Formats: sequence, structure tokens, C-alpha cells
Amino acid sequence: MNKEETTRNQNKLKKSFLGLGCLGWIMVCVGAILTLIVCSVGIFLYLIWFKETVIVKSYSPDHLQTIEVIERGENAGFFGPSTVRIKYGKEYLETSIHNDGMNLNDTNVSVEWLNNEQAFITLDGDEQIPEVIEFKRNYGKDTNPFKVIQKNLGYITFEKSYSQGHENVIEYRTMTFSLGSSHQYKTSPIRVYYGKAKTELTKFVEIKAGSIDRQEYDYFQSGWVDDTEVHITAMKKGKDVADYPVHLFILHLDEGVLEE
Repeated sequence: MNKEETTRNQNKLKKSFLGLGCLGWIMVCVGAILTLIVCSVGIFLYLIWFKETVIVKSYSPDHLQTIEVIERGENAGFFGPSTVRIKYGKEYLETSIHNDGMNLNDTNVSVEWLNNEQAFITLDGDEQIPEVIEFKRNYGKDTNPFKVIQKNLGYITFEKSYSQGHENVIEYRTMTFSLGSSHQYKTSPIRVYYGKAKTELTKFVEIKAGSIDRQEYDYFQSGWVDDTEVHITAMKKGKDVADYPVHLFILHLDEGVLEE
């Protein structure tokens, strides 16, 4: 083998090693990119579906029983219901809260202990009727201590209006039952609570079911004449036309009288 052939062979070997080196670097880069993508997808799926955030941790009066309400995943920005797990030891019940796609906080959950072994957990969101879950300690029995129940939640405010000077306020309240209840809301009257702003309202007048059919209107419009007189107009949403009034009530706050 002469010198020229040796040099040629050496050059071929160098090119081969260079090619293998480039291929190796390409494979390393591709592997790094794929690893980054897989990790990013994994983190994203964990945050959306599996991350657990304790919203409320509540203790029984004797501090021996503990109930935790946990949000599973982060739905903020996706406008879907939030998955919620209510836990007592190893037992749990899973449900959801419709909160306009926003993450939950302790204002969405309340726990009311009746005694050391029984409690009501109320779940509420911006887009749903409150759901009530009853907790009863099961003493080792093969039953889940949590059960969804239907409960009368009383009159809850769904709309309010202030006078021009914000001195007085009225609140429209309706009888509310927990999620899944078979009770008919349309048979109960609308209560209009009134009084000084920033105080607990105790006085009210009723718009009874016989005064106006619930199916005839969609919302109320409040028009304050002064601080003691407000015109309440039952409004109907128009499909192809503007919203229009269907009934007028006049409330005199100083007399506690509702005129039709």
C-alpha cells in the first residue's frame, strides 16, 4: 500500500467518524427534545388532572374526626367543572363544582358539624345550585360515610339593588333547595328584603306565585324613585326583540308596603 492510498483511507475513516459523531449529536439533541416534551406533557397532565389542593380541613368539636375537601387538578382557564374529593381517613366521595372555570377556595365549601360524628358539607359554585353531602361516622362498617342529600337551604339572595345614595338596599331572595332536589321552586314566593345598607336585613315583602307566573319573567329590574321608594319591574328576555316588562310592583320601604 503506497502513501497515497494510506492517506485516502485515513481520510475515509475521518469522514466516517465525523459522520458518526454528527449522528450521535443529532440523536442526543432529538432525545433531549423528546424528553423535554414528555416531561412538559407529564407536568401539564399532572397539574390539570392529578394535583391535589386542600381547600378546607375541618375538625369535629372534639378534634378527633377530620374531614378534608380537596380539589383535584387545576381547571382555571378551561371553563370546566372542578373535580372535588371529600375525604375522611381512607374513605372518600368524589363530585364536582361548577365555578365558571376558576380554581376553588374556602368560600366554595362550608362544613357544619352537628355533633362529633355527623356533619353537613355544602359545595357551592358560580354556575350551580349548592350541593349538600352528609357525613356520618360508620364505625368500621363497610359503607361510605358520605351521602348526597336534598336539603332546604332557606331563602338565598340572587339579586340586589342599592338606592342612589347607597343608603338603602333591597335583596331578591328565593327558596333554595340543594342540588338534585325534586322540590319545585316555582311554587314558593319571591321575598324582597329591604332596609339599611350594610346591615342584616330582617324585613321583607313577598311577591307570591299568584301575583305573576314565574314562567312569564326572567329577572327583575329595580328603579329607585328616592331612598324609600323603588319600582320593581319583572322583565322578560326577548328572543328577537329587546327585553320587555311584564309586571310592575312598587315598594314603599318606609311603610313596608308592596303595591301591584
